[in-house]
Amino acid sequence: MCTVATGSQPDHDSGPFEAGTPHDRTYTSTYHFPHYSVDSVQQLTLPTRTLPPPPEERVRPHKAAMPVTDDVLTAWFHELSIADDGGADDSGYTSFCADLRRLFAMLNHDAMREFALQEPKRLWKAVVDNATRNHEIEIANATRNHEIATKNYEIEITNAAKNYEIEIARLRERVASLTKEAERLQKAATEKIPAEDTPHFMAPAVWQALRGAPTAGDKLASVFQTHDHRYLDNYAPDLAICHKGSLVEEPGSIVCVVEFKPTSTERFDSHMLGQAWDYLHSTVKAQPHRRNVVAVLSSLKKNVVLMHDSQTQVTTLYRECTFADLDRYIRGVVLVQPGYGPPPSPWSADIGAPMQRLGKPRRTAVAAFKIPDAMRDDLAAGANAPVSDFCKGQKSKGRRRTQERFVNRSNRATSIPEVMAVKRLVQNAYPLVLAPRGRSLNPVTDSTTGVSDEINMLLKIDKLGAPTTLPVILYHTADFQELGTIPVEKPVSHDLKASAVRQVLHDVLDALVWLHSHKIVHRDVRWDNIVCVENAGSDDGPRAIKGILIDLGEAVDISDRLRAHCFRGGYTCCPLRLMHGTLETEGAYHPVPADDYAAWLLLVNSFMYPKPWMTALRASGKVLSKDSTKQKKMVKFWEELMVMDGWDRFYQAAVDESVDELRRLTGFVHWV
Repeated sequence: MCTVATGSQPDHDSGPFEAGTPHDRTYTSTYHFPHYSVDSVQQLTLPTRTLPPPPEERVRPHKAAMPVTDDVLTAWFHELSIADDGGADDSGYTSFCADLRRLFAMLNHDAMREFALQEPKRLWKAVVDNATRNHEIEIANATRNHEIATKNYEIEITNAAKNYEIEIARLRERVASLTKEAERLQKAATEKIPAEDTPHFMAPAVWQALRGAPTAGDKLASVFQTHDHRYLDNYAPDLAICHKGSLVEEPGSIVCVVEFKPTSTERFDSHMLGQAWDYLHSTVKAQPHRRNVVAVLSSLKKNVVLMHDSQTQVTTLYRECTFADLDRYIRGVVLVQPGYGPPPSPWSADIGAPMQRLGKPRRTAVAAFKIPDAMRDDLAAGANAPVSDFCKGQKSKGRRRTQERFVNRSNRATSIPEVMAVKRLVQNAYPLVLAPRGRSLNPVTDSTTGVSDEINMLLKIDKLGAPTTLPVILYHTADFQELGTIPVEKPVSHDLKASAVRQVLHDVLDALVWLHSHKIVHRDVRWDNIVCVENAGSDDGPRAIKGILIDLGEAVDISDRLRAHCFRGGYTCCPLRLMHGTLETEGAYHPVPADDYAAWLLLVNSFMYPKPWMTALRASGKVLSKDSTKQKKMVKFWEELMVMDGWDRFYQAAVDESVDELRRLTGFVHWV
């Protein structure tokens, strides 16, 4: 209910819009609106529709007069009665409330009461009825929507309950299936003693060790995750199972490589098997003298083993097996049985674990080691310093001390780096085919081993004051089978600038000139035996790096002209007269400096044309095989080079040992 003050009104009760004298008296009229009050109306802030402007007012001297006709006022009330078709926020009732406020403001003027006609009163009733009806409809719709939402929620709950029942039934079946599979795997994993006449037979001691629980401190191998490390001939298998003493993954210490695939793999296709094949033969390449090399392809559910027999050169792909069988095979065969593991480390334990293998020599093992602190102290000590524990070596059980070392405190080593190269003779593992045409080394005419020769040669050039383009020996063992040298750097790369390559060639030539001046022939001048170090004493430019000629294991002293030597150099270092067979004595020859200069000539050629030499450099063992294809190709190369325009004068310079003429050849080493 709302109370509205509208000004003066006559005494008779003729309704709120009855015309009368403008100033009779002041009255209060009460209007009944169903369910609403003016207070609530005035508090609404909902949007309203635009109404037609009210009739204009004309002020007369004595009394207000209607400025418009009845038709105009009727049309205005008719538009007021029309309900909007909007939603809950823009309904007919909302517009009614807004229009009602405007109407009250107009009725407060005395001039408007005389316009209260019967037709507008009827229209006004229609407005009120329409607003009431719209509100009731809105209330009914809201109640119905709430009931619908409640019913939908009840339906969702019912459907979800049905789905849960189905899911629980499915999971029961899955649990039963997994339980059955676990029982099957447990039965399959039961250790069964293989019969003695089967291929899976193991020694009783090994079998007992597998059946028993591992004791504290037992360690069969070192396992490394190598998925992101391309350490194996530019391959990166997922796991590397290495020798138990290995600290880092290293191709020479690999026992087995493992490649994993997703457990959803239904079968191993040719691509997956080819991937395992590549890993297997990269391991064979890194360990050429190992009898059996193994690689594993596994998805945990499916597992296959590839094994290469180096003696028969046959690679076998075994049938699929369970993971329990695979685990038993690796632990009981690959890690224990002779012939499956890599050769034992030839180095003593007190110099630590190798950081990286260097090269793949046939008769020696070479690796980079961090220089121990004890050795660093010995190198810095004076000449009269007492013998340290490092020099005494380790003591073997029941024997005298072994691996006794002699430290060489050289004046050429101005600063001791962090890393050294250690070379060790590998006995009873690598064939010693040192002489041409398959003849063994003659101990009467040649040294015992290449390692002992290199130790003696490095000690000799150190006393003679060798230049910095030759290596420095740090120590050697008392048995002359192991030595440590510096520097340790990477071989020459084809990514070097032409100016850097020219400087390296000049450095190697200077090293050869110095050696020849002291009656020493290197006999193994090739890119594998040249390393580059940063030249700290120079600015950026051509002198930014320095070339160092290493590996003096084949170097010989030619001051004794009566002593002949067997050739033991590389493919590109073999003198032409040896391949022609024009030797003074069968199987031996007298080296001359011209042999090194001819090999240096091939350094230039092979760096300018690297691609044709890629495969040729792998055939060093066949260059002395009479009438072999590699020997014929090499002989043809030299015969064509010595008469080819441009190269002929440099070949003649090598024969004549004309160093100044050879230096001019480096001017042809140029590219963008």
